[in-house]
This record gives sequence, structure tokens and C-alpha cells, in this order.
Amino acid sequence: MNLYVVMSNQGIHHDCIAVCLKKEQAESFLSRNKVNKGYIKSVEVVGDYAYPKDVYEANAYLGEWKVHTFIGLYADPADAEAAAGENGTVLPRSVERD
Repeated sequence: MNLYVVMSNQGIHHDCIAVCLKKEQAESFLSRNKVNKGYIKSVEVVGDYAYPKDVYEANAYLGEWKVHTFIGLYADPADAEAAAGENGTVLPRSVERD
């Protein structure tokens, strides 16, 4: 299943700002909120996901720059942790519906 992620482009790294069920919701979120260099990315959830469960955002650590960057959405937190790797982060995300 694909979800729509509102992203912020921070140059070296990209941050997940919101996760939406539909592209129109992501567009609405982006128009209502000030997001630095904001854009929308369609992301396939890795694993067996069914709405309205939370998804898990995986972020890899870029040690050279000492920042985390978004790498994907996962249905299972253990898969997200494996993807994030050492020093990476995993955040639970509710999927915006409206």
C-alpha cells in the first residue's frame, strides 16, 4: 500500500512531516502548514499494512553530517529498526485521514 508523505528538504537530509492516506490530504496539509522546502512523496509501506494502524518511520543516521534522514515507512517496528540501522531512529506515525 502506498501512503503520501509530506517531506521537508533540509539539503543533506529529508524529514517526514506528516503521513497521509490520500494525495489530496497531503496537498491540503502542505498548503495549510509552513514546511521548509516542502514536497509530497508517494511511499510504499514495507510489510503487511492495513489502515488505520500506525506505520513506523525509519530514519538512517548520517554520521558524517550528524543528522538523521527519512528512508521509509514500515508496517512492523522491528523491520523499521533493521532498516534504520545502528544509530538510526524509528518513530510511530499515525496516518492522517482528513
